[in-house]
Amino acid sequence: MPNIQLKAEKHLAALQLKGSHYSVYRVTDANTIKLTRFLRRYLIKQLGHRPHYHLYWLHTSQGTLIYISSDMAVRRVISQFYNEATALQHCSTATEVYVGSSKRHLAGAIAFGVESYKPKGNHAHSIGGSVLTGVNK
Repeated sequence: MPNIQLKAEKHLAALQLKGSHYSVYRVTDANTIKLTRFLRRYLIKQLGHRPHYHLYWLHTSQGTLIYISSDMAVRRVISQFYNEATALQHCSTATEVYVGSSKRHLAGAIAFGVESYKPKGNHAHSIGGSVLTGVNK
């Protein structure tokens, strides 16, 4: 668990640095690679540019928690993104856990995720994240 805690602390710092608006969703039966790639394409389509944001995710027994920090423009379209991702079967369900701008609530949501962390097994990706900016391809 210490390795997971260290990764979570690094991502929490990056999330708080990258944006002032946070979205946390629990998704089930997610293809994380397809979902995160679709997010990037979806944001470009909706906003007309590649926005700056930080993405962090980890697997729990109840699904995968996905944390996104960004600006208000990204936050406004996130619920629509999850609706489309579900329709395209990138995930089965998407449930809002937290949406707001409180760093304290974000830290609590990450602490909950770390406590609930459960590796998928078979060397499948169970935790990850990336900093995506307007200059990343």
